[in-house]
Amino acid sequence: MGAYQRVVIKRIHDSRDLDDLRDSLQALVGQMCWRVRVSASDEVVLEIGDHAPDPLPEGLGSIPGYWTIGTRGSDWVLSRQDVIVAQLQQILEHDFRDSVAITAEHMKTITGLRIVAVDIAYPDLALTLGFEHDVALRIAANHDEDDYGVSDWEVFMPDGTLLDVGPGMKWRTVAASRQGAPAHMDADAQDDDTAENPAHS
Repeated sequence: MGAYQRVVIKRIHDSRDLDDLRDSLQALVGQMCWRVRVSASDEVVLEIGDHAPDPLPEGLGSIPGYWTIGTRGSDWVLSRQDVIVAQLQQILEHDFRDSVAITAEHMKTITGLRIVAVDIAYPDLALTLGFEHDVALRIAANHDEDDYGVSDWEVFMPDGTLLDVGPGMKWRTVAASRQGAPAHMDADAQDDDTAENPAHS
């Protein structure tokens, strides 16, 4: 039987509407970013998980991360000690090949570092990951409801649950059970927009 999905959409009216999302992402604190994949300068995926040995051996890229965080085409800023090291808008001034190479080089800054803080700002919905050595990565949200339905940033949790923000002032949980039973949803989420769909394998 195929996976059974429950989708919960939460509209964001004030900062309190982000509390559940913030709580879920606190489990990232203490985890290490062991690889960053760059398919385009605005498509960056962080792979995160304590299972990766330290120091990182050659060939580690074949091991899947416990967590993945994707920028989904959103603007991002990398900083150290509150000084900007790199930002997407400047990198996009280069041609595609160079921008990918420049992004990959800068993202080496966070490879092998542990996350020490996670924050979601309101009302701009930017995700900020604080790393060791005063390094931070901030992923912006653009609030565009007409952005082809693409989220601003997304997080896959160790249990396969997807958390994503946007487009617009909303965030979403997509949970799946391989047994075909509805995924658990907390009682306080019952009033939110929900949709249940069998996933296609």
